Amino acid sequence: MNRVATMRGRTRVTIRRAGLAATLAGLSLGLCSCVTVFPQSKPVQLYTFGQMLPPQHLSDKAAAVGVVLGAITMPTAAVGDQILTQTGQEAAYISGARWIVPAGLMMQSDAERAFEARGQHIRLLHRGDLGGAAALLHLDVGDFEARYDTEGAAPTIVVSVRATLTRPAGPLIAEQTFTVRQLAEDNRIAPIAKAFDKAVIDVLGQVVDWTDANAPPPR
Repeated sequence: MNRVATMRGRTRVTIRRAGLAATLAGLSLGLCSCVTVFPQSKPVQLYTFGQMLPPQHLSDKAAAVGVVLGAITMPTAAVGDQILTQTGQEAAYISGARWIVPAGLMMQSDAERAFEARGQHIRLLHRGDLGGAAALLHLDVGDFEARYDTEGAAPTIVVSVRATLTRPAGPLIAEQTFTVRQLAEDNRIAPIAKAFDKAVIDVLGQVVDWTDANAPPPR
């Protein structure tokens, strides 16, 4: 795997460029799904995560609890379309690979799909439907990275999500942090992306089950 230089001493500059890269990646999709807008650039491979969420048998949602899912927050270095790695105190992005859309947007979509596929007693509401909501759910992603314990070895994907469930008026109902560690099969981009996919599906499944168990009935 061709890894980029570390961000030590250049963190702010690199993060700003990540935002620009996300914009350029969106423009490139209009031309070709796997090349950049620069004629001399090498092709960039695009990846997704969490899209194939396993459906389950759902109960009748006519009496389901209405929950509003807020905007998911993510670490600044991981919110864009670049794939973040961490080796000790050094952070870097994988060269030659991008998420097909910024990770923050894909995580939001995946969470909504997870509730549709797995939620037994939960019905997601739009953010403007607070009047019909029994609870508000906020998800804060604390870790979203390929973590290298040994240089050159296959990394472990670490995804952690802090879930906070509150009443619409503000009182806290429940709060819990979920962490999934998924070892990549190899130190190559495709297995790393696959490990991200598994980790995201796992952690969001836990969040949905926890929300099912803790969301209060409507008053």
